Amino acid sequence: RVGLRWHLVAVGLPILLGAVATGVTVTLASGTTGRIQIEPWWRIAPLFLTMVVGGGLEELGWRGVGQPELERRMGRVAATTVIGLLWAAWHLPLFFIPGVGQYGTNFPIFAAGAIGLAFILAWLYGRTESILLCVIFHAMVNAVGALGLAVPSGLLGPALADAIFKLAVGVALVSWWPDLRRGPAPMIAH
Repeated sequence: RVGLRWHLVAVGLPILLGAVATGVTVTLASGTTGRIQIEPWWRIAPLFLTMVVGGGLEELGWRGVGQPELERRMGRVAATTVIGLLWAAWHLPLFFIPGVGQYGTNFPIFAAGAIGLAFILAWLYGRTESILLCVIFHAMVNAVGALGLAVPSGLLGPALADAIFKLAVGVALVSWWPDLRRGPAPMIAH
């Protein structure tokens, strides 16, 4: 139903976001280059397939049901903010499980990044009405992070900058490049 360019966005934008996260880390946290450990690129395919199940399928609920239902009631920005907060809270138990990527990291910073990603996903879904592309995007974000294109754990400054960047990109996309198939995105409830 959607053109190849949207598949490229769903795959390429997470790679770009991961590269920015790594660049932010190198720029803001001198001496941390040794902490950045990027796995071989060939691992992206098995990581992606694993992450479809380990995260991507959440999109059936978040963007497939929650986003459209809340948008009808409160507009896109408010609905996306609520979904982003719920999505972040959904991950809260992971912050208490040793060995999981979120363990011991800063939850408010994670939540800000999750809200940013929720805005990007709301934009992607609003432009394409494709849950499959949202699943692909979500799985690629997780796979890219697992590959090592992310801010290493414990670096609050770079993690905060990365979260703010994701939030800015997401809000900009929803605000300035709205859904053209259904008209401009509603910014406030009517």
